[in-house]
Amino acid sequence: MVGRRAIPSLLLALALTLVVRAAHADNEHLVAARHAIELLDYDNARAELDKALATGSNGPDELGEIYLLTGIVTSSLGDGASAVKAFEKLLALSPKAKLVAGTSPKIRKRFAAAAAYFKDHSPLAVTTETSSAPPSIALVIQSDPLGMVAGARVVVSSTGAPDQTLSGSGSGRIAIALPPGRRLELRVYAVDDAGNRLVELGGAPSPIVVEAAKPAPAASVAVAHVGPAPKSQPKPRATSAQRPLYEAWWLWGACALASSAGATYFGFAARSEGTTLQQLEANSTHYNFGQAEDVLATARRDALLANIGFGVAAGLAVVTGLFYIKGRGRDDARSIAVAPAVLPGGGALAVEGSF
Repeated sequence: MVGRRAIPSLLLALALTLVVRAAHADNEHLVAARHAIELLDYDNARAELDKALATGSNGPDELGEIYLLTGIVTSSLGDGASAVKAFEKLLALSPKAKLVAGTSPKIRKRFAAAAAYFKDHSPLAVTTETSSAPPSIALVIQSDPLGMVAGARVVVSSTGAPDQTLSGSGSGRIAIALPPGRRLELRVYAVDDAGNRLVELGGAPSPIVVEAAKPAPAASVAVAHVGPAPKSQPKPRATSAQRPLYEAWWLWGACALASSAGATYFGFAARSEGTTLQQLEANSTHYNFGQAEDVLATARRDALLANIGFGVAAGLAVVTGLFYIKGRGRDDARSIAVAPAVLPGGGALAVEGSF
């Protein structure tokens, strides 16, 4: 039993339930719990409150009353931990809930401890997401610090069809597929593990509405003329603007001309140095042997460069011709590959393709 100091607090708690009792039909165990509190039978009141919660038939208002009375009764019985837990659930559902003036310090202390928890935590908050193709709705849990939400329940109303109740379980985001219908009006509930309705969304006068997705417009069908198959047209030839730069025949031709010009220069230089060497031999008495060796070395170098230049020019000329043929779109020049090759004492260009 509880001392006289707790009686005013319990009577005030009962006064808080009068509006709720007029608004909905009561759970019989909740009615019994109120009656037990009036008789100061707190042990029986606590048992009836537990049974009222276990029925799973309570809405947010009934749950708020059950948690309020449970917090007050357990506080009066000396079970402070249970009182704080009950008050936390009350504040998770109704963040603005307060105790009436005159409540005993013992009960106010438990309530204050529960309120302190929500200084760092958000109360219970959920929202919904809908889709029309295919029709579905998801309960999105934005905040549930006490882990009260165990599932979702949806009541579906559609013109010409009886209401359907659909359920889903989970956490975070609970998706539920909906039946087909032109216009579906929904009431959505976040429920606890006993099936009590923690949060109610939708319903009259503002239900959540999901309308069937409008069908896509039918694609027009073109009637084709039946006749002989058209002759295959040759593929358009790629223009010079479409071909990569390395396939431009004029680029390779310019390189061939440049190489040829360089080779010609070194050829004339070698020839001139050969004439100088002949003059040195004819007048050997006026020149020493070292001068002749220098001219000979220079002549050999220029002759080598001339030979290399003419060889490169010839290879570039071949590449120019091949790319010119390919650019003209000849069928017998579909694939051409050119690659340098190193040979003993010199080099070459390797050309591979279909001719």
